[in-house]
Amino acid sequence: MLDVRDDASVMALAQALGERHGGGDIVLPDAAARIFAQVPAGQQVRAFVDTGTHGTLQMIKGFRPQLNDGAGSSRQPVRPARWRAWTRGCTTCSTLAA
Repeated sequence: MLDVRDDASVMALAQALGERHGGGDIVLPDAAARIFAQVPAGQQVRAFVDTGTHGTLQMIKGFRPQLNDGAGSSRQPVRPARWRAWTRGCTTCSTLAA
């Protein structure tokens, strides 16, 4: 089972898929954590951010080396302006995006 919050889990899957299938053409990370109405929001924020934001960055970082030549014009993740604004000041985001 893949846990997008765990760097080793993402890297292991990326490597296995690269070895088994020779890489890929596209990465579409789309993980999300559940939010429960009966649980206070403050208790759910960390898991939500770790999964949706940091998990997405982990997937891009882990799978970028597995992209086939010609799969993308720059092999760089798309980062819209609002994404940069959301992650500005987040040391984890800055480290993963490097």
